[in-house]
Amino acid sequence: MIGSKIRQLRLNKSMTLSELAAKTQTTPGYISQLERDMVDPSLSTLRKVALALEAPIFTFLEENDRQSAVVYANNRQKIELPDTNVVYEFLTPMGSGQVASSNFLLLYHKLNPGSWSSEESVSHNAEECIYVLKGSLDIMVGGKVYSIDEG
Repeated sequence: MIGSKIRQLRLNKSMTLSELAAKTQTTPGYISQLERDMVDPSLSTLRKVALALEAPIFTFLEENDRQSAVVYANNRQKIELPDTNVVYEFLTPMGSGQVASSNFLLLYHKLNPGSWSSEESVSHNAEECIYVLKGSLDIMVGGKVYSIDEG
């Protein structure tokens, strides 16, 4: 499922396996296996693929058809990243098979105490707003670490 979406976006960009491999610091063989769903990518690799293909990471993980204009708490589309405890819930409607169904997306993301969403620095071409509901969070922006608390 993830693989076919990666392949389609790669082909849409007229990118070869070797070009995508170079941009993601992997091998053409690995990208080929990934596209054929023979291997599950790590979160780190999936982020690199998303960056290289200029697509939001959730593009590869969504499965449902277009949702209605209203997203209810008990019917949120969820994305669970392979081999992690990371779960994203969409607070805005998502459509299947699109790079993004909107220019504005809201995600709910719960982190367990002492955990993190990525071991490495990640950048992407999007604006973000982080609102902490409970606890505190350290984020890095432009090489500087900010500690944010509830509210």
